[in-house]
Amino acid sequence: MLLVALAITTAAAVSFFAWACRGYAGIWLFATAVSLTAAVLFLLPAWTLLFRTGAVLDQLTLWFARLSAGMPILAAVLAIIGELNCAGGALIASGLFGAIVSVLTLSRRIAFRRSR
Repeated sequence: MLLVALAITTAAAVSFFAWACRGYAGIWLFATAVSLTAAVLFLLPAWTLLFRTGAVLDQLTLWFARLSAGMPILAAVLAIIGELNCAGGALIASGLFGAIVSVLTLSRRIAFRRSR
């Protein structure tokens, strides 16, 4: 379940980035990205609440936090070279990763309280 959620996360981030780089056109690509995001925001907390593996969850949170912090740097590089639409896509992907960090942190707290 975790690998499926990570694959869906990748597909959602790439879909948002591609949608933005195409000039925010193509409602089908945006709809795909939003639906994949909704699936990820359901699967990752469900996995956390079912399996409660602390070390893996800490590592996932750290990775997504690094991705969330690194994407604005990529956006700045893209903006400098003139790819403003793609820079917006990088910022959207950064927001997606930040939302995933928030959901993972919240589900970790819920799992910790349930285990007491």
